[in-house]
Amino acid sequence: VFLPSGRMIGQGGQVLAMAANTEVVCYKTAAIGQPIAVPICDCNSRGSYSNVQSPLQMQAVGCKQNSASGYTAGQVGLHQWSYLDPTPGPITVSTSRSTVPSGTTVFATAPDADWICKEQGSSSVLPQPICGKSVGVCLQGDAGFSFSIFGATYIQFVGCAYPGGQGPLFTANFDVVNVPSLTVTSAAGTEQEVTRSRITVKTGAVVTMRTVAGQRVCIALNGSIPSCTCLNSNEASVIPSLQGTAVVHLAAVGCSNGYSSNVVFLTVDVAQPVLPVSFSIARVNLADTAPIKISSDATVYIRGGQGAEYFCLSNAPSLSLCGATDSVCTAGKKVSSEDTLTSQFSTFAFRTAQSSEVTLSVQGCSLARGHSAVFTQKYVISPPAETPTISIPSGVILSGTMVDIQTSGADHMCISLDSIPVCGEVGQCAVGSTMAATFYQVQISQDTILRVVGCASPGGNSQVTEAYYTIVLPPTIPVITPESTTVPLGTAISPVAQADLVCIGTTPGAATCPPTVEQGCTAFLTLESDSTVYAVGCGYLS
Repeated sequence: VFLPSGRMIGQGGQVLAMAANTEVVCYKTAAIGQPIAVPICDCNSRGSYSNVQSPLQMQAVGCKQNSASGYTAGQVGLHQWSYLDPTPGPITVSTSRSTVPSGTTVFATAPDADWICKEQGSSSVLPQPICGKSVGVCLQGDAGFSFSIFGATYIQFVGCAYPGGQGPLFTANFDVVNVPSLTVTSAAGTEQEVTRSRITVKTGAVVTMRTVAGQRVCIALNGSIPSCTCLNSNEASVIPSLQGTAVVHLAAVGCSNGYSSNVVFLTVDVAQPVLPVSFSIARVNLADTAPIKISSDATVYIRGGQGAEYFCLSNAPSLSLCGATDSVCTAGKKVSSEDTLTSQFSTFAFRTAQSSEVTLSVQGCSLARGHSAVFTQKYVISPPAETPTISIPSGVILSGTMVDIQTSGADHMCISLDSIPVCGEVGQCAVGSTMAATFYQVQISQDTILRVVGCASPGGNSQVTEAYYTIVLPPTIPVITPESTTVPLGTAISPVAQADLVCIGTTPGAATCPPTVEQGCTAFLTLESDSTVYAVGCGYLS
């Protein structure tokens, strides 16, 4: 029996031949493909061959002593190890630096390694990693090809292969270069940590960059990445208002042993006073205090106030709205500057007003820049035009019928018999005929759709109202035949007219239209004596 029993053996490994009921095992070895001698019982070996460096074949025989002078040989066995798994080579890592930026990930590789075992810690005293007997297993340490560095780090690696064995030990230690932290100190001496990439400061404020003791901070004021050639200590300060520009583009790196950290950028706006604020609908002449007429559906936005961090809005006159601390309003409600920039915030819903008169006040707020003046505007809410009423509802009507149209609260009406009317500029119609009144009569002489809308500025337009009409022509005057006034006895007299029904009789009461066409009436007469004949044409709307 040969061990390993397979065809692969690790470089530098050991092969073993064994046989039952033997005292010694004698063997011969040779390279694969070379002749191999037949072993005889002339040895005192235990069948072990060590430090295999190339593919190998072994022929062995078990031997048992049968007398003081000789051995009895067993059956000769042959085994070949055709594949040599090399021992992993030396570990190499992805950086040759011992000082790296905080957060750097280092990768390790080793020739012929199937996996890597590592030990990592903040102390130089580490146990040595040990490879396991199957792929990915470590008897000591963790399997892994990479690690991240956030502080002083010590590391040990070994390359592992199975059955190739364990490679040489690799040790290294790393220090980190820390990213500087940033603070801003106001002219009043209040220091705050900077957590944003852009800030606004007043005149005299100081921006300070710090790193850990023993490292240096290097800075640039033009937005470029600074090099580690400066002679600063672990702290550097800048007064943005002394740089001569409204905006300072600051960049800073931490430096140690000639290496830099990741760069940190900061854009500093030197505070300018908050610009005047107003509303999207407001008097241009500030001396004009007359209220503005406005629709209840109107949308008014805060306008101006550049530089404000937020706004305070009130629906009452006020001398001051902004608070003495950030994000606070002493009167009114807070409105974020982002809302006004995107025009997504309606400053006041006039439809919710409890009175027809509304006064709005707004102030742009910034402790860093200084608050704007309070802007106030008065408004008078104008109601929208009422939906017009049409005196005759949709249906069948006689040709020439007069229809009354009436509304209230409108400047004018737009009327159309063939399209949907649309209000235009003040006193005008974009579609339809303009009727500069709140009452109008229209004569219907053909099948039509009557549509009308009330227009009011600034109150707003009404809904469109409409009526569908089908006309019926009135009956014509009947013609009685025969037309001669002298006729033979028994002559049939009949009337003719353009009508739904024509009725005839010898008295006015007899020639009367019935309530419905279905009831019918006398359509002709046979005269037996001198008579006066009456006829009437009857029309019905339904």
